[in-house]
Amino acid sequence: MTLAPCPPSAADDYDVTRNTDAKLQRATFKAALLKAELKDIEDGCQLLVLPNDAAGRPVFWPGMDSNTLFVRPIFKLFYESAKLLHKFSADVPLSRRHKLLRGVPGIGKSSFGL
Repeated sequence: MTLAPCPPSAADDYDVTRNTDAKLQRATFKAALLKAELKDIEDGCQLLVLPNDAAGRPVFWPGMDSNTLFVRPIFKLFYESAKLLHKFSADVPLSRRHKLLRGVPGIGKSSFGL
């Protein structure tokens, strides 16, 4: 018994389009991130604003409907500490690596362990 190949379906076209769209969105986001503007606001906080794309459309942060990200001063410390921790991760075998979840009070960090 020989099976004939299935003809392409609309679902196949959708997957190709979705993958292409996702790649384009990632490339657009990366390009915008390189040109992001950091604005100082009160109490040491900052706004990180993504510029519009080449067509003049706003580029949003992943998972948000905004091109502006609010940055608290403590986040820089978190980022710098994470960079330091990851610097040594290549020396640690995979079996000994663990995750570290950090964040400001009240964001539900403890719920990640459930």
